Amino acid sequence: MRTVGLYLRVSTEEQARVQEGSLVSQRHRLEEYVKSRNAVNEGWGQIIGVYVDEAKSGKDTNRSQYQDLLKAIEKRFINTVLVTELSRLSRSIRDFCDFWDFLKKHQAQFLSLREQFDTTTAAGEMMMFSIMNFAQFERKQTAERVSANFLARAKRGLYNGGQPPLGYDPDPQNRGSLKVNEKEAVHVRQIFETFLEQGTLSATVDQLNKEGVGTKKWVRKDSVIVCHGKWTPSRLWYLLKNRHYIGDREVNKEYRNFKSTQVPTGCEYQVVKAKWLPIVSENVFEAAQTQLQFNKARYTRRPDRVFDYIYSGVLHCAECGEDLVGLSGTGRRGMKYCYYAHRGREISCSFHGISAPKLHAYLLPYLKQIVRNERLTFGLHEEAKKRESDQITDKINWRQHLITELNQINRNIRNLVEHLKQTSGNHESSALLTELSSNEAKLKFILQEKEKLDAEIDFVKTGNSSDKYIRKYLSDTRNWFDSLYRYERARLVRLWFKRIEIGSKNVTLHYFHSEQGAP
Repeated sequence: MRTVGLYLRVSTEEQARVQEGSLVSQRHRLEEYVKSRNAVNEGWGQIIGVYVDEAKSGKDTNRSQYQDLLKAIEKRFINTVLVTELSRLSRSIRDFCDFWDFLKKHQAQFLSLREQFDTTTAAGEMMMFSIMNFAQFERKQTAERVSANFLARAKRGLYNGGQPPLGYDPDPQNRGSLKVNEKEAVHVRQIFETFLEQGTLSATVDQLNKEGVGTKKWVRKDSVIVCHGKWTPSRLWYLLKNRHYIGDREVNKEYRNFKSTQVPTGCEYQVVKAKWLPIVSENVFEAAQTQLQFNKARYTRRPDRVFDYIYSGVLHCAECGEDLVGLSGTGRRGMKYCYYAHRGREISCSFHGISAPKLHAYLLPYLKQIVRNERLTFGLHEEAKKRESDQITDKINWRQHLITELNQINRNIRNLVEHLKQTSGNHESSALLTELSSNEAKLKFILQEKEKLDAEIDFVKTGNSSDKYIRKYLSDTRNWFDSLYRYERARLVRLWFKRIEIGSKNVTLHYFHSEQGAP
């Protein structure tokens, strides 16, 4: 008997709040499908778990219930995944390829009610990937339309939604504008004045928190009150840099500090006049920017004070198995501490963290021991190349599939062009032009995907992976490690160590190479 896991997903909170909406409909359809199959073939399958991701996009796998589903498959609790349609599971071809390989590795199956494809044949598997490809294409097209609309509104000085800054509220009479909240506007002016008096962010933060000047309180559509609490230097910095307060609207702000040659066409940074009133004068705002720039030049942290957490990504807690990441903090006496610890604050295990400098000093002899053992070094090197080669095989196969699709679309375009030359009716010509435009959009999308795959394949084939690094390491074993760039040291760690487990009393190293005599 199959052990079935149902996976349900909606993209927005509005969809999730509808009592008889999409989630209920998806679950009902899936349960009815299992019942109908059991009626035809007794004992066909049993529903073991229902995994529901509310208000989660299908663009990536950062979904808690999706991850729980993978764990259930890995533990053999579930051997069949059932969804209403392919796009509910994922809208990324790369993520779906990983999911498909994961299913095959754990001998699990996947069923979709809408597509009804048979993945036991090569044609059925190709059809499944083609459908997934167009699902991703549809998502990217939607994202492009939304981005283009937001950009056009921003260039007109309109407000695109989201939480308004302190001092403003959405204007109910004009959805593209903001209205001044006079009570909060007083606090905004006070914040600018206090910063110019104190001169630094930290001193201003202390003064504001002491005087009880609050941050923005915001009521969301679902009636949840959002309040950030006390002021911090980063929140204050964002407020002081916000040109909303002088009646300006920044367009393509993410490219503000880029050179013109680095900015994509149509994404140039610009400032336009906004559709709302200013709160502070331009003189006060510019004085604050001058002070911030002065502080940046004076208090910029030196490069030699930045710690390299090169073991992030391979370091795990021996007790709970969670990742340990590089963190830092400042003690009561102003001394800075660098350490590896759990990402979240709430942890259930007894291990709380380890000093990063001490761990690096502890592991350095093991790294040197690997380098001195030339046979082990090249063994690790060859296994790293094999792993990269295995990954690239799937990419080459998928590239060949894309080339086949490109050839088919090009044939379709040629046929449509020939048909257009022969037709005379306006209605028929309009339909042909629409189909031609759709094929050209598909062609553009597939060409972009192929270019990405070509770049990834060339990266490995041209020897950009690990050859040059290994030769460099063996050429100088005395100062080999300290002379490397940070990214080279981090790459070394990922080439050699599969996993490093840290416990309260021990450190366990897991190598990629299984040769006897490895440290």
